[in-house]
Amino acid sequence: MSRTDGSLAAVLVTVGGAVGASLRYGLAVVVPGLGATLAANVVGSAALGALVAAGDRPSPRVRLALGTGLLSSFTTYSTFAVEAVTATPGVAVVYVVASVGLGLAAAALAGTLARRGPGDDGGSSGTEGGAATGDTAEPEPEEAKGCDRR
Repeated sequence: MSRTDGSLAAVLVTVGGAVGASLRYGLAVVVPGLGATLAANVVGSAALGALVAAGDRPSPRVRLALGTGLLSSFTTYSTFAVEAVTATPGVAVVYVVASVGLGLAAAALAGTLARRGPGDDGGSSGTEGGAATGDTAEPEPEEAKGCDRR
């Protein structure tokens, strides 16, 4: 990566991060407590699932700004962890199960929908590729997907 590309990448991640953090703060103002963290993490999981499943359709710059920048600052594992350990035991169990279950389901559903693309009836054309379809091509590096945290 050239120095110019590295500088642009830093700007994209910074701007995306500022937007994501601002959205996360706004969500916490509107939905206080555990609900805000749960909502941020489920929505963020769905968005990242769709972004990664979209593959090359969004440019590497868009994936970097959205995946590494916006979504990484919008979602919040650290807050989730602290809220879980400070909640009463019954609430903590429900919160953890709901957070993980809904996050995984949201990422899977959004990823499936993104792979279908607009106008796709959901039928398999045999062109999707990826580990789930038996494609043995080399996976795309994480940094190209916009998920690299460097």
